[in-house]
Amino acid sequence: MRKFFFLVLAAIIFLPMVILSQDNQNELDDLDFDTEELQQESNSYFSVGAGYTYTYNLINLDDLNSIGGRFGFGELKTPFFASGFEITTGAIIVKNLNVGFFSYSGSTSSTMKSDTSYGSFNYEIANKGFGVDYAFVPYKAFAILPGFQFGFGSSQIILSKTGQEEDWGNLGEKEIYYNHQMTKNFWNLEPRLSLQYAVTNFLMFRAIASYAFSLDNPLVSSNWEYNNNAKINNVPGSINHSGFKFQLGLFIGLMNF
Repeated sequence: MRKFFFLVLAAIIFLPMVILSQDNQNELDDLDFDTEELQQESNSYFSVGAGYTYTYNLINLDDLNSIGGRFGFGELKTPFFASGFEITTGAIIVKNLNVGFFSYSGSTSSTMKSDTSYGSFNYEIANKGFGVDYAFVPYKAFAILPGFQFGFGSSQIILSKTGQEEDWGNLGEKEIYYNHQMTKNFWNLEPRLSLQYAVTNFLMFRAIASYAFSLDNPLVSSNWEYNNNAKINNVPGSINHSGFKFQLGLFIGLMNF
């Protein structure tokens, strides 16, 4: 009888607990948990800064060297280098879009010297304009940016020969000396591919490969100008900025990618 009494008492105490536990389990089973897969966001790109650029110009100098050879000059060398700067910023409205302003200039030259005279043959280029790139960020701190730049370019050819020493009163009397200066302006259309690596959030290295297509600038005369005020005809069309270019740059600013 006493054993039966304890069994009944245990049933009275524990049965409600079992029923309550079962009800709680049913409520948990009824809850609807979303099982959506976690989505991995691609890295975004934003950069604003300024930097120094160093450009290797692989352009055709054959026709230039041909005219230089007539005057006894050695060949101009290619590639030749140009230095400059660029200011870039991300476009807040369009994600991963980057725009910038650039300017650079450079030259290549050949000289000759004798006991009585000095001669120089120089080819100088300058280019300034803007670029637009779109960034893909496969890894943190590393970005690949296909893009395009548009530049207002100019070329100058200078062939000169002077005496080692001159007298003011003798200027204009010696016809063996000369100075030929020719200039022209271009439009440069340049698709490019940029690789960027952010060493820190404030320092970035950049490398660019591009190809420039030079066209006559329709806003100014398409002729070569000779000695600042005359026109020179039949200058070979290959003398322009067209060709491959490779550029290295070091930038400081805010690099968030």
